[in-house]
Amino acid sequence: MPAKKRRRPTPAQRAAAKLAPAVAPAPETTARAKPATPGRGRPAGRPAVDEAKWSRLALFELLMLAFALQLVVGLITHLIGHRQRLLIIDLLFFQAPFVMAGCVLAAPLAKRLAHQPRGLRLLESLSLGAVFALLALLLTSVLVRGSNSASLTADQYIDRLTSGDALGIGVADVLAVLAAVQLFPGLQRLLSAPGRRAQRRLLERRAAGQTKGATPAARDAKGGTRPRR
Repeated sequence: MPAKKRRRPTPAQRAAAKLAPAVAPAPETTARAKPATPGRGRPAGRPAVDEAKWSRLALFELLMLAFALQLVVGLITHLIGHRQRLLIIDLLFFQAPFVMAGCVLAAPLAKRLAHQPRGLRLLESLSLGAVFALLALLLTSVLVRGSNSASLTADQYIDRLTSGDALGIGVADVLAVLAAVQLFPGLQRLLSAPGRRAQRRLLERRAAGQTKGATPAARDAKGGTRPRR
C-alpha cells in the first residue's frame, strides 16, 4: 500500500507561522506538598524540662543548705532569748516554719550547685521542708526522752534537755534527712501530676486552635495531599 505523501504547507501558511509569536507551552507545575519533617520533640519516655525531677543528691544539698540557715537562726534565737538552754539544742532542734522557709530560700542556690534542669516550685520546696520537719519530730520523740513531767510546757521541756539529748536530736536530724531524700521523689510525682495534666490540656487546645485557624491548603500541605474522589 503506497505511503501517503506529506502535504507541504502553502506559502501563506509559512508566512503566518513566521509572524505568529513563538509561545512555548507552559510546563505543568504540580504543587507537591513537602513531606512533614519530624519535629525535634523529646524522645519517648523522657520527661520535658518542666517535668524533670530533682535527683536525690540535689535534694540532699538543698536540705543541707536549709540546715545551714537553721544554724544561723538557732544561734540568733539562743543569743536573743534562750540563754538558759544549751547552745547545741538551739542549733540542732529544727522548727518546721524555719525549715520550710529555708527550703524555699535555698532552692535557687541548690539548683545551681546541683546543675538541675529546672527550679523547684514553691509547693515542692514547702513540701520537702514539711516532710523533713515531720520526720525529724517523730524521730526526736522516739530517740529523746527528756523529762517525764506532764506539767511542763514545750519551752520548759526543751530548756531541760541535756547534752545527751542533743546527741539524740542530731541522730534524728540525720535520719530525717536521709528518709526525706528517699521519700520525697514519690511525693513529687503526686505534686506535679496536676501541673502535667494542665500543661497537656493547654497544648491540646493550642494544637486544636492552630488546626482550626489554618487554611484548607495549609492543612492539606501539613497533613499531605488528599486523594481526589
